Amino acid sequence: MSGWVFFPKKPVGPVDHAYVQERWVRTYRPNGPRWLLCGALLVGQVALLFITVVVLLGSTGAANVALSLTITVLTCIALGTLTLRLALTGIWVTDHAVRVISLTQYASWPWDQVVDVWFDRSGERRVMLTLADGRQVRTAAHPRSLDFVGRPLALDIAAETVQGWFALSRRPHP
Repeated sequence: MSGWVFFPKKPVGPVDHAYVQERWVRTYRPNGPRWLLCGALLVGQVALLFITVVVLLGSTGAANVALSLTITVLTCIALGTLTLRLALTGIWVTDHAVRVISLTQYASWPWDQVVDVWFDRSGERRVMLTLADGRQVRTAAHPRSLDFVGRPLALDIAAETVQGWFALSRRPHP
């Protein structure tokens, strides 16, 4: 079967030490408020398209039609981009790299450029990355994130999971 798959297929049989995770995996499960907000944005897009159709059916003149279509297309592109970024926000890992996606930033680093992964327990309680050049990267994993609202234990588990991927990247590969 080719095309889109919603969930990656698991390897047949047991996974041994030679298995390499090539696909990007989110280190924690998104919470309900994230999906509710994404759903609300999608409903807003559908409502906008419906209103545009109603306006276009009642409008006369090419200028009004062109203006309505232009505004609708631009707004749908903006809302679609926002919805996609909101759905993808988080920490993604493979055996080779870590990726941090937020609403405004998108960056990936190979694990050999990451010096430390730590959980800042003072102040904002955020999962942080320290890079080889000394920069500290703030991730979207913090208590006010849509994924961790009302789930403080999930934040601790997410931090430990990222730290685990970091530790596994440090082990020698056979």
